[in-house]
Amino acid sequence: MVMNCSRKALVAVLGIGALLASGLVGTAAAKPSGDPVKVGVIYLTGVAGLDLGNILTGAEAATSYLNAHDGIDGRPVELVPCNEKNDPAVSNACGQKFVDEGVVAVVGLGPVYGANGLAVTTPANIPFVGTPVSTQEFLAPNSYPFLGGSAAAFPAMAKYALGQGIKKASILYADVGAGKLAADALLSDPLKAGGVEVTTVPEKIGAADFTPALVQANQGDPDVIFLLFSAEDCNRIFKAAGQIGVKARLAASGSCLEKQVVDGVNPAIVKGLFANSETLFYVKNDKQAELYRKALKKYADNASPSGFSAGSFSQVMTLAGIGDTLGADLSAQSLLDTLKTASGIKVFMGTELDSAAPAKLAGAATHVFNTDQRIVTLKNGKVVEANENQWISGFK
Repeated sequence: MVMNCSRKALVAVLGIGALLASGLVGTAAAKPSGDPVKVGVIYLTGVAGLDLGNILTGAEAATSYLNAHDGIDGRPVELVPCNEKNDPAVSNACGQKFVDEGVVAVVGLGPVYGANGLAVTTPANIPFVGTPVSTQEFLAPNSYPFLGGSAAAFPAMAKYALGQGIKKASILYADVGAGKLAADALLSDPLKAGGVEVTTVPEKIGAADFTPALVQANQGDPDVIFLLFSAEDCNRIFKAAGQIGVKARLAASGSCLEKQVVDGVNPAIVKGLFANSETLFYVKNDKQAELYRKALKKYADNASPSGFSAGSFSQVMTLAGIGDTLGADLSAQSLLDTLKTASGIKVFMGTELDSAAPAKLAGAATHVFNTDQRIVTLKNGKVVEANENQWISGFK
């Protein structure tokens, strides 16, 4: 039954792209009615070095698009947003808010949500389908992310780097639990397994000066320096790299390629920069990516496309496809049951969920069933493919 449901979900989500292709976007649609489908959104803003406000922007744009059409199975979509503020107590309160509001799922990303808020939603069997960054979000019984997060991104980046023939690498990572986990198990281990000499250097999020840590990471002339920081810190790291004359290629998360991050940076520093993308938001001829960009223009005051807003947009739209299939049976529990053995469920602007090929963490299978990533770079200030228009996975 789950397999059949998954096939229908595939059709439902693809149908959203077909809607755009047929020119029907903007035409009259039946106004959603009935009890709303509530969706929790975890995000973060107002913290130095960690501004993930684009996550809410993407979720809001997707919700507005859906409510301007037929919602989820004809019902309106209502967001329940919560800014976790990188604070465990606030994150717990966010989890309780989601339980109290009766959300069917939680999308988005929060650095401390996995260790705190997720524990609150677990007894209520509310699925977390957002972007995973912590061990709990990879393994918890109610966590089945639509996108791979760091569990998929860093092994894919390591695989790409190995394909480029690198011999030495440094990893400059945020000195928090999730940062160390990514630096060691998800990036350093596969690089070392490929014969690469690896140096890891921790540094505080929002550090007053990244130069000393970057100097340490640059010792020994590495071929690549991986930066495991958010966009705000990446900008300062890029500028420090220019000041000390770093020659190594830089690699970072996709948010570090955004225009506001690389503006004012020495072009030589970002020339060889590569990163991951979990969606095709930047691809001009992809119909679902076009829908996303048009939704931002219409419903989000023409906000610039970004990896974070694309991620949350994808999560809400993927949820809508599954919800259309489940229909009146849609609930947190039915969604969770569907995701546990997901196979063939299409991810909006991405590939699909496949429970038979999960990401692994320290050798253990996780609940990350979408391990495909795109490797991207910058050309004339725009995000473009770096890997010949191919999805890449560190687990396939």
